[in-house]
Formats: sequence, structure tokens, C-alpha cells
Amino acid sequence: MKSYSIFEDTKMDTMELFILETLLKGESVIIPDFGHLELINLGERRTVLFKKSNSSDLLKMVQPGEKGKMGSDIYTAISLPLKEGKTVNLPQIGVFRPIKREGGDINVSFIPSSSLRKLLNSKDHEELKEVREIEEEEVKGVKEEIDGIEDVSKIQENKFEIKTVKPIKTGDEIDSERKISVPMKEGRSVKKPKSRNISGILLVVVAIIFVLVIVVSSIRSHIREKEEQKELLSMPATNDSISLPALAEQHYGNSAFWIYIYEANMDKLTSPINIPKDVSLVIPDLKKDFDVDVTDSLEIRRANITADSVLKNIKNKTNK
Repeated sequence: MKSYSIFEDTKMDTMELFILETLLKGESVIIPDFGHLELINLGERRTVLFKKSNSSDLLKMVQPGEKGKMGSDIYTAISLPLKEGKTVNLPQIGVFRPIKREGGDINVSFIPSSSLRKLLNSKDHEELKEVREIEEEEVKGVKEEIDGIEDVSKIQENKFEIKTVKPIKTGDEIDSERKISVPMKEGRSVKKPKSRNISGILLVVVAIIFVLVIVVSSIRSHIREKEEQKELLSMPATNDSISLPALAEQHYGNSAFWIYIYEANMDKLTSPINIPKDVSLVIPDLKKDFDVDVTDSLEIRRANITADSVLKNIKNKTNK
């Protein structure tokens, strides 16, 4: 399975992080001209499904701000390759595979990555939220500290006031009034300059940025370490009739998981029912590729839901 990317790694990481944060907020991520990614709750577990949407629905979802700015990047990195018939693999998100139908229409099959599945059903998403809160608090503190610095040029330099001294009688001579300068008492009108060091503040800002970079890098590293290498098993061609549920029963112990075999071979199959006898099928490793526990009743239920959706779409297209 080949990945497609025209961005530098840093830009791709930024886009993937944006998609993750948007999904974790419960918002949809628009894939221009095709549909959108949506977070779905399946009982105690969560997953991400790709839903096809028409142009009018997509326009209603578009919002101003950062989401709008990222739209062009997602279009360039995902939509354009799909239109060219290329598979798009985002390690932290999943695999987008184009399926070209009769008439030139392109449908998209999306399989979430194992790291995304684990993130959605673990406490890792709380770490991302905490990092955001730390960033906002520290930036707010720096702004308040800078705003508190007074303009040194406005502080009065003269700390003395002029007082009139009454005449002092010494014998036959009386001194005339004299004016002397004395230090002003504390608490009068002159304000002392605050001991603020601009260079020190700059060092604090640099230190905060450095800490934030380390925290974000460690979280990304933690997510990438959880990602497992994908291994695909190939089944040689045969002249006997092929049944996807039977293959699923043979390899996974439950016929409900036939949908994963079908999605892994969409480039060879046009229907999950009529399977050519001389085709060589790819049998995915559910545990390593999708982190699916074949003994988990929730996973069986989710596989049945996905299968029903695929069969319904095929039936609608056939009726049309």
C-alpha cells in the first residue's frame, strides 16, 4: 500500500494534527468534492466513518477560521490524489482508497488507522486537550507580564522637593528665609520604577516556547510508537467458487468480518457477491492492521453495520 503526499513532513503533521483535534471535538472534517469524516459512537467504543455528501451539504459545513484555512491543504493532499485514482495513506488518520464506478463516478473507502482507533478509545485525546490549555495559560501569563511593564521614560527622575526654612535667630542677627532641597518622603507623588528586565522576559518567553515544542513532540512520538506495521496475506487464485463470508470464517473464526476482505480487494472486485474464480485475494491481518479483536462482540456488531451500509449502497446503485 503506497502513500501519496506533496507536502513536507512538517506540513503533513500539522494537517493530521488538525484532523485529529477536529474529530475529537466532535466536528466533521470535510474532504472537498467527496464527503466528510465523522466521529461515531458504537456503544462503549468510538470510530471514524467516511460519509459521502453532496456539494450543498458540504457548503453548509464549511466554517470560517482555521477550519477554512486547512480546507485547501486537505484538498491538495487528499482530494486531488483520489481524483487521480491514487490511494492516500495518512499514518495518524487512516487510508483513503478511490473506487471508480461505471460512469466515471469515484467513491471513497476509508479505513481508520490503528493509532487513530486507539486514540479515540483511550485517554490520549485528553493529553492533547491539556497541552492546548497549558499553551493558552502560558501565553496569557506572558501577555499580562508584558502589559504590566511601565514606560521608563515617563518616570520622574527628580526625587527632591524645595522647602522654605523659617529664619533662625542667632544673637542680634536674624537670618533671612532660606530655601533648601530635601529628599521627598515615600508615598508622595513620585513613583519608583518597577524592576522589570525586558531581556529576562524575553528569556522566559523563549523557555516557554521551548517547553511547548518538547511537549508536542513527545505526544506525537507517543502516538507514532503505537502505530503497528501493516502486513497483508495473499491468497492464491483458484478455480473453485469463492465466498467472502466463508473466507472470513476460515481466517477469523466469524463470517461477519468478510467486509474487511472486501474493502482490502476493492481494486479487484466490483461486487462482494460475484467473486471471480481466478482472482488472487488479499487477506488482511485484523489484529495488526485494524486492531480488531475478533472475539469482541462490539467489533462483530461494527463489522455487520459496515457491511449493511456497503450492501445498501450497492443495491441503490444497481436500482438506479
